[in-house]
Amino acid sequence: SSSSSSSSSSSSSTNVLSSPRSPSSNSASSSTSSKVNQETDHSKQQPSNVASAPNRFDANQIAAAVQMLEGQRREGKLGESGCIQLGYLQVNTGQYQAGIAIFDQVLKTNFRCIEAYFGRGSALALMGMYEDAIRDFTSVLAVDPTHADALKRRGQTRAAMGLDSEALDDLNRSVSLCPNDWDVYHQRGLLFKKMGDFPRAVGDFTHALQLSP
Repeated sequence: SSSSSSSSSSSSSTNVLSSPRSPSSNSASSSTSSKVNQETDHSKQQPSNVASAPNRFDANQIAAAVQMLEGQRREGKLGESGCIQLGYLQVNTGQYQAGIAIFDQVLKTNFRCIEAYFGRGSALALMGMYEDAIRDFTSVLAVDPTHADALKRRGQTRAAMGLDSEALDDLNRSVSLCPNDWDVYHQRGLLFKKMGDFPRAVGDFTHALQLSP
């Protein structure tokens, strides 16, 4: 499974995973994304969590939610969507392995569940397992080629691996699918900066600031 492969986009920001999207949805979850990633060298960065729900709950509330959902899962009372939500909560609180285990379980019964691939890919990327993360984001895109967030996160991960041309292609496609997502402009600006294309970097950073909530 992907969770056991060796490691191979961009920052250590504390954005959070959004609620799962259906395969037919074209809207990016990052419309309400949180913190701007730091502008540092992509080759030394890890990707941020997938945007976008704001941090509205304190640690105690999150821990209580995880405990409740985990109890329901152990009792077999938690359906697929509930397991996905629990997996996202685990990833958002830094429990990457726990989240991956849940996504693995979901994928055993529904190998086309893009939310599970997306969540697992995000956790793998945050753990530095970039090749496995790219495989999961690619699995999302095999089911839904218009999944703008998967394109964005695969672009970030490719940039972290030094695959700048492929990363730029992903980010360009993400921009075309979701032109109002400020974070994808920011991520592309970071890549342009890394590539030494400073005019385009400034243009994307400016656009991101104009769209930023």
